[in-house]
Amino acid sequence: MQATLEGIPERYWPLIDWLFTGTVVFAVLWLASVIFIAMRRNASGLTPVQAAKIRPSARPDFLDGDTKKRREALERGDAYERDLDKAEKAENERASRKTRTQLTTFQRLIRVMTLLMSVFSLATMIAGAVFQVTYITGLLEKASAGDRIIELVQKHPIGVTVATVVILYYVVTFFTDKKWKPEEEEA
Repeated sequence: MQATLEGIPERYWPLIDWLFTGTVVFAVLWLASVIFIAMRRNASGLTPVQAAKIRPSARPDFLDGDTKKRREALERGDAYERDLDKAEKAENERASRKTRTQLTTFQRLIRVMTLLMSVFSLATMIAGAVFQVTYITGLLEKASAGDRIIELVQKHPIGVTVATVVILYYVVTFFTDKKWKPEEEEA
């Protein structure tokens, strides 16, 4: 063997030295990766492919979900969504407050006058109702229900129309704004 080594020309020794160093580094890296992979498989509970056995009754763990934890997670998600909606509503309210303009003196005066006219109208209606008691009592004694309604409509067509429109409006808005909820399914 010594004779073979002495027969190698001097110019090839740096290449041989470089190849030997590369082979040693490759062998060390390969050995380290084999040890690392074996330790990782052991820590993860994995087995080599060759050691696997066929079991027809095998069933993955994710098929048996924890329904209690799932329900709790859904409740947490719903609570988060409610909090997010509240925060969004508060943010929208703050933004709308910032965009509002201050009322001018004229606008404030108009608001006060509107309030005074509303109070005056209410007082007039109350007084009219009190003074009309005798009229209504006489009407009730001498007429049937149908005759009373007809006379009321003939005597006060605008008031009956306004009252009918207001009642219909509130009935329609009650049914259109109602949040109808279907019955919840049993979980």
